[in-house]
Amino acid sequence: METALGLVAGVAIILTGVKRKVHIGFTAALAAVVLSLFSGQAWEVLRMSLAETFLAPNNRTLLLAIAFITVLGKTMQVSGAMTALADSTQKLFRSPKGTIFVLPGLVGFLSVPGASIFSAPMVDASGKQLGMSTEQRAVANVYFRHLWYLIYPLYPPFILLQQMSGIPYRTLLFPGLIAVVASFAATAYVSFRGTTSHVEHQHRDAKGALPAFISSVLPLVAVLGLSLGVGLSFPLAVFIGIVVAVLIVPGKGFSTDNLSQRIREGVLPGIDWHIVGAVAGIVFFSRVVVNSQAVAVLAARISLQASSLLILTLAVPFLVGFITGSHQAAIGIVLPILLPLLSGQNNSYQLITLLHMASLGGYVISPAHVCLIGTIEYLKGDLAATWRLAWLPTGVLLLLTLIFGLVWL
Repeated sequence: METALGLVAGVAIILTGVKRKVHIGFTAALAAVVLSLFSGQAWEVLRMSLAETFLAPNNRTLLLAIAFITVLGKTMQVSGAMTALADSTQKLFRSPKGTIFVLPGLVGFLSVPGASIFSAPMVDASGKQLGMSTEQRAVANVYFRHLWYLIYPLYPPFILLQQMSGIPYRTLLFPGLIAVVASFAATAYVSFRGTTSHVEHQHRDAKGALPAFISSVLPLVAVLGLSLGVGLSFPLAVFIGIVVAVLIVPGKGFSTDNLSQRIREGVLPGIDWHIVGAVAGIVFFSRVVVNSQAVAVLAARISLQASSLLILTLAVPFLVGFITGSHQAAIGIVLPILLPLLSGQNNSYQLITLLHMASLGGYVISPAHVCLIGTIEYLKGDLAATWRLAWLPTGVLLLLTLIFGLVWL
């Protein structure tokens, strides 16, 4: 009973910390310590959990991959690849609707926190051409970026989910694709409803746009191709992507000065310790949850009937994502509780897929979501009015998640 109380206390600490904007890695570590104290064998639980967090092969791979991804994003920003990518996209997609759809997604592929602010000015300009309201522009900028994360394998919370559970990418791909198409359609409906149909961007010179686009996106293509296509170790694939980002930049010849700048300003300071620390803290908390036997105590009190599993894999992840405004936190809190309960179940991977989809739905519409609030602030929009539009694509995502859950259970 004491361990179950410790788990409740730990989750409460994380939720309170996120609400007060305390670093989630710190709050997760604090929650882990509190939970271990309730377990009655604090030192042993902490020792085992620390060792597993930093020495277990899967977790080492996870932390290294996350660190390298943040270096890749920083290097592409410093080199000007992101600017070139945005400029070439606007030139290639003559329609403002095409630009509004593509640009947030391209920015999202870097998985840089708050990067929706980067695409907001371009979405704002194109949206005004179409006569989109401020709230329509906000929904388009946030949702056209984040809905790709249902199937994007370089997304840090997805890497966390995969490394903790071992779920194959192909299990997530089919339902994820269906959800992406349906929720994108709903986003396009609310974003472009009542706007001008035929407006074209005016570009004086689109020459060289395609080569610039290809060279800008090449580091990401290299990572995806090497990791998914060739099966190369994920951290090694990202490392090669960093090398490509350092060497190839559109519109700039290779020189020692350029190379030095990208290494000095991009690679060396590139690790985002905020993200790495957040993931490490969540992994540490998850290991304490397992080693403290909190889940075993909880499992004895939870019915494994279909209705209970559906609540645990759909409603709870959505609520945690909504409350925290963090997809990583939602996965880090719920997955360690769910995994032992699914041990031996034939549909365990399918239920983990529900967790991924539902938690993303709660995260993307959360009032604590940095990209949503930042975009609204930049556009000087209204949160309540934006919410009224955003609930349609979110509702479509959740409805499909529920349908998949009813089919799989």
